[in-house]
Amino acid sequence: MMYPHVFQPGRIGTLELESRLVFPPMQTRATDERGFPTKRLADFLVRRAHGMGLMIVQHSFCWEGSGIERGMDISLDRSIPYLEKLVRAVKATGTKVGIQIGGRTLRQKGNVCYAPSSIPISFEERLPTEISKEQICGYLEAYARAAARIRAAGFDVIELHGLTGKLLAQFLPHQVFLFQLLRIFLLCAF
Repeated sequence: MMYPHVFQPGRIGTLELESRLVFPPMQTRATDERGFPTKRLADFLVRRAHGMGLMIVQHSFCWEGSGIERGMDISLDRSIPYLEKLVRAVKATGTKVGIQIGGRTLRQKGNVCYAPSSIPISFEERLPTEISKEQICGYLEAYARAAARIRAAGFDVIELHGLTGKLLAQFLPHQVFLFQLLRIFLLCAF
């Protein structure tokens, strides 16, 4: 076998995994009209979870108004019971479960486009509005509230989405300190 350790137990920090296979997040759009997980989504994930060490269920949105149609919305406490059902279903297969979090800021339909600086971005036609310190604090609070919901629902892992125009990605090339703040926050949260 070319990769003999893939099916062996592994670890991420203190998290013990039955195998080293990780199922990456996919945007399934299999939530209900409120953005809460459905039985259809749970069944989809459970069919794929067997043999995985870790399953990242999908991308989710941390603040209201940042989601996409049928995307997972974790900006509200009332999502917790639905998330708990999803977590229980995946964990019943023996697989650890994580969730990817983030939210759109550049490409929000009909909304103001925010970024660290008001400079053109190659893939965005609109000129972004420079984000204020108060807004940054608001987004950090949204991440913190989302992490609390994720913890309450029983997830094992949080993955921060930092690509394709997501807020976090906009800061990393310019101000690495934001990443350090998020890292400190996540270490404190769990």
